Amino acid sequence: MLISYFGNIVKSLIPILLGVAVVVFFWGIIQYLFTDAKEKGSKLMFWGIIALFVMVSIWGLVAFLQVEFLTGLPLTPPPNINPLP
Repeated sequence: MLISYFGNIVKSLIPILLGVAVVVFFWGIIQYLFTDAKEKGSKLMFWGIIALFVMVSIWGLVAFLQVEFLTGLPLTPPPNINPLP
């Protein structure tokens, strides 16, 4: 019960955190292009890309481990293929 509750909270936070990382990246682009704070903008773009890379990598690693060790079935089966007999 508690693990399921915690898992639902994490599932809800992942898209929010990805959205924040994308906003930080685009805010860095805006600062780099339209203000005099080019160094600050480039740092924001760099950290936005790093955050996106880390989050997507961890997301993929968790999905891989889930398929390999927990379910044995792909998370999203290819179209027109029913994984269960």
